[in-house]
Amino acid sequence: MSSYILYFASCIYVSLGYADWSTWSRGQSWAVHGYTIAYRYTKYQPFLDKAIGAANYVLTHLPSQTDLIPYWDYDAPYNSTLSYQPRDTSAAAIFASGLVELSQYAPTIDLKDRFLTSAKTIVDQLSSSKYLIYGDKDYKLPALLANGTIGPYPKNPYDVSLVFGDYYLTQAILRLNKL
Repeated sequence: MSSYILYFASCIYVSLGYADWSTWSRGQSWAVHGYTIAYRYTKYQPFLDKAIGAANYVLTHLPSQTDLIPYWDYDAPYNSTLSYQPRDTSAAAIFASGLVELSQYAPTIDLKDRFLTSAKTIVDQLSSSKYLIYGDKDYKLPALLANGTIGPYPKNPYDVSLVFGDYYLTQAILRLNKL
């Protein structure tokens, strides 16, 4: 059973980012969330270790200490060939939801607090008029979040609404309310 789950979890590393060597932000968020859920059901320590490692990677690669909504790819260059780097609110929502659950399994109080505080900050930022569709009167979509990126950018749509962004934002809020 564990080897099947490990194989399934490793499939999330399919590259939809800037390049095969780069880190697609939503893929990294799926890793945090997926390994955490795998750990919840199996209590297999390597899953928890991978979830914590992936979460720490994301937390050290966010745009700044105060802006926790990631760009679509952590390694895409900011140069003349890609002058605009879109955000990915769906990556942030998936990450926040995963962090809330991961905080419950964190081995230390400091790590638990770091994960939970980051998740709350991300949810607060996603709930602002900057990212909610209702904050922009020009959006006419039946959705919650704007600024999702399908990737790879710029070939595919960006600054759009993605259903999993809405779902995982809702899930993160519900998980926070249960704590």
